[in-house]
Amino acid sequence: MNLFDNIKQSVFASSEILSNSHIPQRLPSRDNEITSVSTIFRPALMGGVPPNVIIYGKTGSGKTACVKYIIQEFERARKKQRITHAPYIYMTCCVDTKGPIDLIIKILRSIDKKNTTTTGHSTHVYYDKLFAHLNKARRGLILILDEIDAIKKGQEFLYMLSRASEMREIKNGIYISIIGLTNNMQYATTMDPRVKSSFGTHWILFPPYTAIDLLDILEDRRKAYHVDAIEEGVIPLCAAIAAQEYGDARKSIDLFRTAGEIADRAASSRVLMSHVQNARIELEQEQIKALLIRLPLQSTLVLGAIIELRENGHIISTTGEISKTYFSLATTYTISPLTHRRVTDLISELAMLGLINSKKRSRGRAQGYIREVWLTLSDEEIHILNIHLETTLTASSITPFPSQTPHL
Repeated sequence: MNLFDNIKQSVFASSEILSNSHIPQRLPSRDNEITSVSTIFRPALMGGVPPNVIIYGKTGSGKTACVKYIIQEFERARKKQRITHAPYIYMTCCVDTKGPIDLIIKILRSIDKKNTTTTGHSTHVYYDKLFAHLNKARRGLILILDEIDAIKKGQEFLYMLSRASEMREIKNGIYISIIGLTNNMQYATTMDPRVKSSFGTHWILFPPYTAIDLLDILEDRRKAYHVDAIEEGVIPLCAAIAAQEYGDARKSIDLFRTAGEIADRAASSRVLMSHVQNARIELEQEQIKALLIRLPLQSTLVLGAIIELRENGHIISTTGEISKTYFSLATTYTISPLTHRRVTDLISELAMLGLINSKKRSRGRAQGYIREVWLTLSDEEIHILNIHLETTLTASSITPFPSQTPHL
């Protein structure tokens, strides 16, 4: 018997509609934002200079989907009007770049397929190459940088490009316009004042979706499934769960898709509400795993110390207790330990990632404050953490070091 003999018809009619790469023909509840962003591109079609702009909003608020939709429409307009002087490049910075040099090389290769620029030179050489190419081609460039805050040494890069015309690096009539996207609601506060002035008042906010918005988005993607393949209540449940997570459209779509995948694995002819609940658990576990994989080794060790203390009855631990347990684990796994101060820094970073919570508590007028730390994860999530931590730390036990006491 063949392994695939008993496969039943999938609940999906077109699962691609629920993929992250899908660009829908309609973007519910984003008419105002689409109008605002499209006005940024419009001058390029009329021989003008598009302004620099930062588009910001929380994860899943529709920034990337809207910009990709507008790029699609912009490209159609360029072809219809036979315009060649307004090229654009879209880049996801957390994936495509390590820093300014890597960025510029990718830009040069995007606008000139024959370009063979490689690494190994000082940074100014790459800026000169980019400006020289634009001057020779006598045309501007619209640079769309998704997750712009992920660029290492990003302020230097943004300053050089946004001020290229002012510094006479590029000729009159040639421009570099930057459209940046970020999930960081506080990005403006991190910008160099000189860079910030280049963007002026061109900041476009994408607010979180409401539950009603998410319901509309998912109804629009119902056609990803066969007719009658979705139990009544599945779409409202997906929208309600995602609305609790700050109006994240991406999460609602992922939930809707994963519920269908679970239905297929169970050989069910319909997506049920129970599949949605299982999909929620599955996605949360995947999110934790993805977060842990990116954690540096020392952060993983500190997290392991907090978990060990919890398993020994310390639901709430102090930074001193964590530091001592951390040192003990470092000894066990032959990993060179950090100072107490650095351990407390890593505790703060883990809190920012949402893996732990912490607060300061007064010990009385004469004794100052202590910092209390505790895990906010479920028992099932902690079980996943334990398995990953044991695997990671065992694999990393390679650096012997002399016995010493931690610096408290």
